[in-house]
Amino acid sequence: MTIPSEIPTAEEKDMSLREKSAWACFLSTLIIYLPYFAYVLRLLGDGGFTFGRVFSAMLTAVVVQTVLVVGATVLFARRCRQEPKDERDIALERRACRSAYFVLAAGCFSVVMGAPGFSLGLAEMQRPGWFMPLLMSQGLLFCFVVAETTRYGTLALGYRRGI
Repeated sequence: MTIPSEIPTAEEKDMSLREKSAWACFLSTLIIYLPYFAYVLRLLGDGGFTFGRVFSAMLTAVVVQTVLVVGATVLFARRCRQEPKDERDIALERRACRSAYFVLAAGCFSVVMGAPGFSLGLAEMQRPGWFMPLLMSQGLLFCFVVAETTRYGTLALGYRRGI
């Protein structure tokens, strides 16, 4: 493992602190939550979907992502100068939040509206009473993660494309 030098590369000089932070959040969300949801789906398939397992996996994902994002932000802040927010930053943030809101609203609506039909199927499979709320919580968490990924991806690509 190489230690990053204190001298920024040419590509790093082109990127602002906000762009680097957006990329760090976007990539860390993908790196952490893709395996997390694969694990939750595996638990659903093999019958090990319990509150304890899901909660410990979620807590681990949150802690690891927090450490990654804080570490990356501290590293970037040491190597970049802070610039004041301008009109472009504000426009990009608005666009990113608007996109993320629509993704979140559509996802939550789908989870909530699909819950009654899904719970009928679960009743036939004779699942315990706590199963549906735990499953819905994971569906809503998935919606939130997709919305945040949309937000940070829109920000990062907006900075990169110069929009």
